Amino acid sequence: MSGIWFGIEDLTATLINKGQKPEVTLELFPLMHQNKIAPNAMMMYHEGQPFSTPDSLYGIVNQVDFLRRAGAISMQVTVHTPAPGTREFEKTHHSGKVLQALGTRPVADADRDGNHVLVAGAKPLWRRQLELLGAYAAFYNPVNLFRAMGNDGSRLRKKRLHLQMLGILGTLWTGWRIAPSLWRLLIRTPQFHEGPPPISTIPVLQVANAMPRVPAHALPSLPEVHQPAA
Repeated sequence: MSGIWFGIEDLTATLINKGQKPEVTLELFPLMHQNKIAPNAMMMYHEGQPFSTPDSLYGIVNQVDFLRRAGAISMQVTVHTPAPGTREFEKTHHSGKVLQALGTRPVADADRDGNHVLVAGAKPLWRRQLELLGAYAAFYNPVNLFRAMGNDGSRLRKKRLHLQMLGILGTLWTGWRIAPSLWRLLIRTPQFHEGPPPISTIPVLQVANAMPRVPAHALPSLPEVHQPAA
């Protein structure tokens, strides 16, 4: 085993409790370094979460920095987005806060990747989009690259150094690719869903007496296929 990816989401368990407590992390990650198993952290930036908090771990940047100091060698940060099949999908869409289009440009399926801010909240959409990129920059930056060059006795030193270099390039590339979306959030008028969209828009014939994969109301109305009598 060369690495474990931890879906921590939120160290303070405000969004969801995954059991990854700060004190456990400080004990676990150094043990993984000793056994040459890379700790890779995956976080979720949720609505209402501050970008930075001076005296707590609640801010996304505070959590990112804590995990780096604890020994995480890579970082993934995605924005909390309602997904089909989850309890919050219908509820969030009925709230009228889920982005449907920016001006005349509808939200594409590719935008539902966790890298694009799609749910309106207390902060402007463009600001949360910029802060999401800032969370990556808090982990992958020249200062942390310089720190990774130091020999702290970790058996993962070379891997951490390589991932810092790749991460800095990835953050710059992500910033370049996300810039058009950020610009649209700044200048275009947002339009929001009034309710949940259909789960499927692809016509599928429903076999008679078969157990439905998704609720019937979420699929186009099509006739059932009946087997001919033997």
